Amino acid sequence: MVLEFMVVKLFRKDRNMKKYFAWIEKLSSLYKVPLEKQKVVILKEEHVFTCKLVLPVMPKKEVAEAVRWELPLHVPFEDGTYYFAYKSLGLSDGMENLQVYVVLKSLVQELEEEAKMQGLVLTQVNVSSDEADTLNLLPDGQKRRLLPKTKLYRLGTIFLLVLGTALFAVAWCYKTIQVSKLREVQANLQAIHLWQERYEKWEARTRKIKAFSTAIAKLEKERMLWSELLPVLGASVSQDCWLTTIKQRDASQVVELQGKAKKIEQIKNLIDNLQVTKNFSKVTLVETNAIKGELIGYKIVLYGK
Repeated sequence: MVLEFMVVKLFRKDRNMKKYFAWIEKLSSLYKVPLEKQKVVILKEEHVFTCKLVLPVMPKKEVAEAVRWELPLHVPFEDGTYYFAYKSLGLSDGMENLQVYVVLKSLVQELEEEAKMQGLVLTQVNVSSDEADTLNLLPDGQKRRLLPKTKLYRLGTIFLLVLGTALFAVAWCYKTIQVSKLREVQANLQAIHLWQERYEKWEARTRKIKAFSTAIAKLEKERMLWSELLPVLGASVSQDCWLTTIKQRDASQVVELQGKAKKIEQIKNLIDNLQVTKNFSKVTLVETNAIKGELIGYKIVLYGK
């Protein structure tokens, strides 16, 4: 009850919450006191003071206030000790005729206590007259048919608590779902990252293999194959002309031949034989020299195609 009172007090200070409680009160018709709990009392005419008033024609909203000011001049009771209700009897000579019914508050209080003892709510006090059958001498009679404001505020507070709990539950469920999705995304990203690392390693290895293959292909293209060179040299050398050294220059297609011959003509024949094979783009004699024993040393350079 203390928490409920504090919540109601706090909310009533806020302008928006005032609108909320106004809305709750508008819905109060949905929370009427059950008919079996309502008590209607019809008083005999001797318990009610009646009088007639003649007032100028005015808006209905102003009639009640005019009656309130005029009644003290016509009733035998002190001001503030009675309730009243009135009914229009029609117009005459531009004036409105009113039938007024007055009942003492003390009598109404007795009726209220009696109703409470019976477990009922006093909602209407009427007069046994065909003219006053629709009147209610209780000024708040209509409100009495509704649940008390404290109950309305209690309902409003409960409604807010239920609404807040529901919103919290929805928010919690939404957060749980989002966290689950986030974890799933993180797991997927981790898997993607792992595969990306593997792919990058594979790609780097592939680049190395490709570069190595390219280097080998280039080397094979540039260097002269000995399996092809040696048979050509063997077929080109004569009996009195032989080779002492065969050297390839730095993995290129240039080969240096060094040898000895008995005659210069035999060296020329070797050069001619090498040129006839068409395995070389160029055959050049770069050096000859005499050696002891009537031998001639030579140096030939072969250029591959």
